[in-house]
Amino acid sequence: MLRIEHVTRRFGPRTVLSTVSAVVNAGQVLGVVGPNGSGKSTLLRIAAGDLPADEGRVQAPPGHRVAFLRQAVDAPAGVTAGERFPALFPDATAQALATLGARLAASPQDAALLDEYDRLLTVLGDGTDGSDARVALGVGGLAAGTPLASLSGGEQAKLALTEVMATPADVLLLDEPTNHLDLTGIRWLEDRLAAFKGAALVVSHDRVLLDAVADGLLVLASDGGAAEVFVGDYTEWTVEQARRREEQWAAYGRQQRDERRLKEHISQIESRARHIEHSTIDFAIRKKAKKIARRSTTLKARLQRQAAAADRVQRPGDLPHGIQAAFAPADRSSSRLVELVGARITAGDGPTQRTLLEGLDLTVDRGQHIAMVGPNGCGKSTLLRTIAGELAPAAGSRSVAGSVVPGYLRQDDAGEGAPGETPLNLVRREARVSEAEAFNFLHRVLLGHEQATTPLGRLSYGERRRLAMAVLMLRGANLLLLDEPTNHLDLASREAFEASLEGFGGAVVVVTHDRYLIGRFADQVWSVEDGRIVVRAPEEVT
Repeated sequence: MLRIEHVTRRFGPRTVLSTVSAVVNAGQVLGVVGPNGSGKSTLLRIAAGDLPADEGRVQAPPGHRVAFLRQAVDAPAGVTAGERFPALFPDATAQALATLGARLAASPQDAALLDEYDRLLTVLGDGTDGSDARVALGVGGLAAGTPLASLSGGEQAKLALTEVMATPADVLLLDEPTNHLDLTGIRWLEDRLAAFKGAALVVSHDRVLLDAVADGLLVLASDGGAAEVFVGDYTEWTVEQARRREEQWAAYGRQQRDERRLKEHISQIESRARHIEHSTIDFAIRKKAKKIARRSTTLKARLQRQAAAADRVQRPGDLPHGIQAAFAPADRSSSRLVELVGARITAGDGPTQRTLLEGLDLTVDRGQHIAMVGPNGCGKSTLLRTIAGELAPAAGSRSVAGSVVPGYLRQDDAGEGAPGETPLNLVRREARVSEAEAFNFLHRVLLGHEQATTPLGRLSYGERRRLAMAVLMLRGANLLLLDEPTNHLDLASREAFEASLEGFGGAVVVVTHDRYLIGRFADQVWSVEDGRIVVRAPEEVT
C-alpha cells in the first residue's frame, strides 16, 4: 500500500501541491492527471523520497522497494549504457563488479566504492536482465558499451523504462512511461501494469492506457488547487466532468436569474422612492419615501453578501477549443497534393546505406487525415521528411501539386524564434496582425496573457510545441506533416489539438502512437510492416 497524506509542496511563493491525499492498494494502478505545471512530477518525486514535502507525508510498508521512472535520464558525461543501466547488461555488470573488487582491495575504506559494490551485488542477485522488455521496447540490440550520449532521448527513455519494469518492486512510480513507445511497447506496458501486484502511481496523458489499466485517477489542479481522487477510468471521468459541468451551468443560470430579479426589484424600489420624494414637499410623505429607500439598501447588502459567499456558483470555464479560424482555406489547393510511385526510402550514405521502406505507392489527397504507425526506427520520420521535400527518394518518384504549402513539425521541434522573443511578437511577425488579434489567437491555442508575454526560452516544452503548431497554421499550410505532435502535451492541450485537426480542411499526415487520437481523427492508417506500408482502417490498430 502507498498512502499519500495531505502533501503540500511550494516553490518560493508558488504552491504546486496543496494537501494532496490518496491511497493506492496492492494490485491497484492510480493514474495521475492534470494540466502542465500542476505538480504531477513533483508528487512522484516526493513519493520516491527524492524531494521532501513541506507538509504532509507519504507512507508505505517497512522494507518496501520502489522503482521510479523519471521523465528524463540523468547521467554524467562519458557514461555507457551498461554503466547507467547495469540491471539490463548482467555480463557487463559482472565485469564491472570484478573491476570494482580490485579497486576495493586497494582502497578498502572507500565508502563510495563500497556503496557501488553493494549496489551491483544487488543487481546481480535480483536475477532479472529485462531481456523480454528490451525486445518489446525495441532496444534489444543496444550494446553495454554504447555511449549514453550517442543514444536518442527516446532510446534512453526506453532503457530507463526497461530497467524500472525489470526491477523487483512493491511500489511503481512511472512518469509519462508511454513517451517514445510504439504501439507494441505500449501494449506490452499495459500487460505489465495489469499484472503488477504492487501499488502503481502513473503520470500519463495516454487516455487509452488510463482506460485500460487505471483503477482510479488522482486529478491535480493548476496553481495548487484542490486535488480529487476519482474512482474510475479516464472515459468515466470525462462523463462525470460533463455531468458536473451541466449541473454547474444550471445552478449558475438559476443564480443569475435570481440576482437579476433582485436587481430589478431594487431598481423599482429606488425609482418609486425618488418619484415620491420629487413629487411632494410634504414631510410625512417624504419620510415614507426614505423608509422605502432603506429597503433597497438592505437588498443591496444582501446582494453583496451573496457575491462574497463561499458557496457562490462560479461561471463554468470554457471547454478546450481548436484554432480552426487560423487554417488556410482548403479550396485553394489541388485535389491530389502528393504522390509517391515505386518509392524507396533509405538511411545513411555509401556502404552504410540501408533500405527502410520500399515499393511505396502512396497518395495524399486534400481533406485526408492519415495516421502513420510502426516500430521505432522503421522509417516513419524519414518518410515524413520525404513527403515534405527535405529528402529525395532513393528510387521511384515523388510529385507535388503546385498549390501545396507544407507545414512540417519535427518530433523534437519546440518551435522557432529567439529564446528572448515572446509568443506575442512571434505571432504578430508571422501573421502581421494587431496586438489584440495576436492575443486572441494565442488564447485560442491555450496560451493565456502571461504565457503570451513570456520569453520563449522560459515557456514549458508543451507550451512551445503548441505555439509551433499554431505558427504552421498561420503560414497558411494546407498539408500538415506532424511527427508525434502530442508529445509533452497535457490532456486539455491534446483535446484542443484534436479539435483543431477536425476543423482543418487541408490534408494531415501525422506520425503518432496515441490510439485515442488515431480513433478520433484518422480516416486511414499507414502501418509500417516489414519495410512496406500497409493501408489499414483506424479500428484495426486501436
